Amino acid sequence: MNFEISNKDSIAFDEVSIIHMCELFIDNYHQSFFGKKSLKHRHQTKLKECCDKLNSRQWKKYRFESSTIKDNILSFVNTLIEKEGNQVRFISSLQTMFFDQTEKFLSSINRNFQLIPIDRDIIQLREVFEKNEINLKREKNQPEDSDLHILKGYSLFITEGGKILISFDEHFWGYHELIKGELDINVIPEWNAHLITCKG
Repeated sequence: MNFEISNKDSIAFDEVSIIHMCELFIDNYHQSFFGKKSLKHRHQTKLKECCDKLNSRQWKKYRFESSTIKDNILSFVNTLIEKEGNQVRFISSLQTMFFDQTEKFLSSINRNFQLIPIDRDIIQLREVFEKNEINLKREKNQPEDSDLHILKGYSLFITEGGKILISFDEHFWGYHELIKGELDINVIPEWNAHLITCKG
């Protein structure tokens, strides 16, 4: 499986996939507590490989406007830490190090990803999904309003080439055929992000 893109295409990441790019590095002293060099999501390496390909060609990367990304990044980081057990919470130097890295990660996201505005006029788009509902693994088959705001905003975004959306959300990749047919947006699950190839 391969996803070929050109420099005329726009490639955007939803907020969850942006957050999954975060990696917390552990210094040599503290590695003995964990037996690993960093804390990260299981798809982080694949997302990084995708971004490295784009960066090597100096192609733009996009994300969607959000007022909650900082809070959501902090929540994700706390989840990563909690998985390691209570020992982390008793090491103040490690907490400080992780906090500093989180702040730097957020700054890098703001610097390196250009914003695509969302659009809240989703009445007609909601009807399309309701008429074409499919069964998903998630509790709700229908996308959230926030998902539709992203899709509508991206559909209005002007680009020379195609539109690619990399996402962890089943409300996107689960409806990839409908989204392609109705909005001409190609959805790639984040665990396949490393399979993109750049041409031109």
